[in-house]
This record gives sequence, C-alpha cells and structure tokens, in this order.
Amino acid sequence: MSSDNELKKKVDSEEESKKLENKTVDKKNDTNPPKKIEGDEKSKTAETTPEKKDSEEAEDDELDNKWSGASCILQDGSIVEMLYDAKECASKLAVYKDGKIALEDKVRVNGMTVFTPFAPNQDILRNKYVLFPSRVGDYQSNEALYYEVRAFIDKYVQLPEEFLSVVAVYVMLSWVYDKFQNIPYLRVVGLFGTGKSRLLSAAGHLCYKTVMAGGSISNAALFRTLDLFNPTLVFDEAELSEKESADMRQVLRQGYSAGTPVSRMDKSPSGKMYIQIFDVFGPKIIASQTRFSDIALESRCLTQWMYPITKNTRPIEISGNFKEEALLLRNKLVMFRFKNYHSVIADEQALGEIDLPRLKQTGLAVVSIAKMLCAPALKDVIKFLSEYEEELRSEQADSVENDILLCVLDLLTQKYIKESGKIRTGVDLTQRFNTLHYEDYSNRETKEYSGGSRGLLTYPGAKVSAKKIGIYVRKMGFKVDRDGRGFYIPVVKEYSKIRLLARRYGLDSLYEIPENNCNGIRKIVDKKSKVEKEEEIKWTDETNKIESTLEDEIIELKEKESEEDESNESTT
Repeated sequence: MSSDNELKKKVDSEEESKKLENKTVDKKNDTNPPKKIEGDEKSKTAETTPEKKDSEEAEDDELDNKWSGASCILQDGSIVEMLYDAKECASKLAVYKDGKIALEDKVRVNGMTVFTPFAPNQDILRNKYVLFPSRVGDYQSNEALYYEVRAFIDKYVQLPEEFLSVVAVYVMLSWVYDKFQNIPYLRVVGLFGTGKSRLLSAAGHLCYKTVMAGGSISNAALFRTLDLFNPTLVFDEAELSEKESADMRQVLRQGYSAGTPVSRMDKSPSGKMYIQIFDVFGPKIIASQTRFSDIALESRCLTQWMYPITKNTRPIEISGNFKEEALLLRNKLVMFRFKNYHSVIADEQALGEIDLPRLKQTGLAVVSIAKMLCAPALKDVIKFLSEYEEELRSEQADSVENDILLCVLDLLTQKYIKESGKIRTGVDLTQRFNTLHYEDYSNRETKEYSGGSRGLLTYPGAKVSAKKIGIYVRKMGFKVDRDGRGFYIPVVKEYSKIRLLARRYGLDSLYEIPENNCNGIRKIVDKKSKVEKEEEIKWTDETNKIESTLEDEIIELKEKESEEDESNESTT
C-alpha cells in the first residue's frame, strides 16, 4: 500500500532528525503542530516563500523548524485547520480567530516553529486516504446543520429514528471530540447485507479528518495514521480474533480516552532500539458481524444491531453526487468546529436518569453535543441510551457475578447468617448457588443406575465447585477472611460493597437493603403480588362460603328425603 510506505518513510526520517529542541509543545492543548515531515521541507519552502524577500527574513526562514500537519490550536486560541481542494490540487490553512477566517500558506507557532499543511501532491491526499474540507462554508444554525447531516445519512441508509439521531450527533461530535476526555465508539453489528458498510460510508464521509480503513490496513500504517492525523477512524469488518488483531484491540482499548497512548519498541536506521509513542485517541465508527469478546471493550461502544430490511427504499448504488454533497457538508462542519470549539463543555446534567457508571462515562460527550444542538436530538439520544442501558442490565443479570450476588443477598436474610456474621464460601455460598442455579450451570443430567444388591445408584450432574465460587467472590472485590472452618465473607466489613454491587446489578429492586443495618435485608414483595395474593385469599374465602352453603343445603335435602321416606313407610 503506497500510503503505508510513505507514512513509514516520514516517521523514520522524523526519528533520524531526533526531535529538535523546540519540538516539545503541549499536545493536549493542541499548541504543538503535528510531526515534522522531512520530505515536505523543500517543496513547501518553495511554495510559501515569496519571490522577493528581504535577506534577513530569508535567513530567518532557513533557521525555522517547519512542521507539516492537518490541524492545531495556537496558544492565543486560534484554530488552524487544513483545507484540500482536489480539483485545484492545492492545500491551505484556514485560521479562525475572533470570528474571522484567514487563509494562510503557513502559520508561525512560536519564535522558531512554522506550521504548514501537507503538500497537495502526496498520495494520502490524492488517493483520498484522509478526507478534508475544501473550503470554509457557513450554515444557518447548529440545529439546522444537525438536520442537514441527519437528512444526508437518512438519504442513503435506513435506520431506526433514535439511532439515526445518534449517528448524526456523533458526526458533529467528531468535529469537536478533542474537548472531551472520553469518547465512545459508534458500532453496528449484523450479518452481511444489513447496511453496515453503507452506514460507515455515509457517516464517515462527514466526520472530522476521516480515514477509511479495513482488514487490509497494516498495524504499522494504522498506528502512524492515527498518531499523524488524529482522525476519525472508520473501520469495517472489525472481527477481532485473538491472533491477527491484538494490535487493533490495543488501539480500541486505549483510543477512547485522552492521554493514554500506545507504546512500541522500534529500531532506528543506526540499529538502536527506542520507544515510540502513538497517540490513538479519537472518534471511531466500527462495523462487525459479532460482538467483541472483550467485555471492557464492549462497554465502550454505543451498539446498534442491524437487521435485514424487506422493503428498502434507499438507493442500492450511491449516486455520483454523493461525494459532492458530503464535501459541501464537511465545509459547513469545519465552520461548526470554528464557531463552537471554545464553547463546548461536558454537561453531566444532560445525562438525565442514566445510571450505569460506564454508560454515563461513554455517553457524556454524545448527550453534551445533543443538548447543544436541539431538544429533539437530546430526546432521541437519551431514549437510545436508556434502552441500551436496559440491554446492558439484562446482560449483567445473565452473568455468574449476578447469580452469586443473589445468593449472598438471599443468605443475608437467613437467621443463622445474621447471628454468625459470616458467609462461608465453601459451604453456605456454594450450596446456595448450586441449589438456586444448578440447572443453569449444569451440563449433565442426574442419572440413575441399578446397583444390584446395593440398590439404586445416582450420578449427579456437574455442579460449580467451592474453589470456582471463591475465585468469582474475589473477582467481585470482596475481602475474604479465614478461620478454622475455612474461608468466609465478613458481612459487617463487606456490607457497603454488597450494597453498592446490588445497586449496580439492579438487585435493589428485589431486596430492601438498609444503609447501615446488614441484618435488616429482606425480600421485597411486589405490589402486584400482594394484590394477587389478597384476591386469591378473598376468592378462597368466598369459595369456602359457597361450598359450606351447598353442603348445608345438601344436608337439609337429605334430611327431608329421609323424613319423606319414613312417612311413606308408616302410611303403607
């Protein structure tokens, strides 16, 4: 892949020059320009230096450290973004400050550093490896631009209403992502032919500095691309198997949070080993056929399942106007970044009643942008997150940890546990777990055999061992003590953890758990159950009354019949 070779040459030449003294500028505030690209120096100097210059200025230019990149934030708050016009084969820098836009060939970052755009003749631009706006457009309002983005995506891919809003908000979030500490990944899952790739294409062509990647991209190119551009990574067919995708999993594990780079050992041309740091933080849109086996990675995604559509009203093939329409929207979206970058804040109040900690962390950026756009966008995003939270809770309820915690709460209602203050993992907890959940975890049925003179023999099914239960108890964070009878959970010491975990897994709806009284735990009787029980008692009482009345009437009839028989006999 030509872009792979080119990127590697750039980084090698960069490491060979070994980062001049003035290279260390704070990247978190985006005040340092992107990395130096040695090959661009001569060409860019020739392009940006006027034909007639004073001899002193020419000497200063030779002493400057020239850096080529796609974007940066200057110390005075000016926002610098690269523009690339494919028709004119030209690249410029758009500088936004105090509501005014200036187009420049270069920008001085400090006394010794000059920031320039990438040369327009590079393969990464000519082959549209990275997508840039061509000029700075304008738009009516944030809400109007949101509906333009939403309509563009809806034109080419059919999605549920709430998720369509989430995708549109995520596109606009990507243009100001660096204002947040954590960014969720937008992920679609489904079989082939369900519209996953179309969604990636439609949304990806609108995002900030999009890089379209797939299974063919090498790990070296992936790391260098993310570090060089800090782009929105659009990754199709992200089937992360254990063997070939270890590096990609590391990118996804680290790339959701700012300040968590990936490090690699590399060798310089002189043969010396050195540590190379790659910044992989940024928005990512992913498509796969199955969910990730990594639970931590799975929790960082906002996931939508895609299903086959019987009546698809969207075009089968993307029209020729698709890229032109996307470019016009990118030109407006770069203005959205200019106008809103310094006013974006993480608004925790916008999360509403979202309760799961990880979902609150990953969803904060999305709801903050949605609130800034319009009320309908925020409403759809909150509805999607609420439904997603219920789905995550259902998955939690189907876990071993959830079942163990249920057993712990059930044991805390028992008198002998209240008196001892100890839940023994090898006896109490293991026996209760196998009693309540034996059928869920057994893979063999109990079988009976004739033992001849020894009678009937039983062969028990597979049960969870005390050792296995102990491993999960420690994994859940409980401190386990030991005495002469074995390991146990000290109830008083661990009660606060039990209470927090019960709330985390949603079990506080099944048990009443007082704040400071571990002996006050009791099962909650549902109101519906109470009503049903009262009705059942009432119905039983009425039935008994009716039966009693019928019995009395039958007795009276029998007595009358016997009296009539006696009178007939006497008459005869």
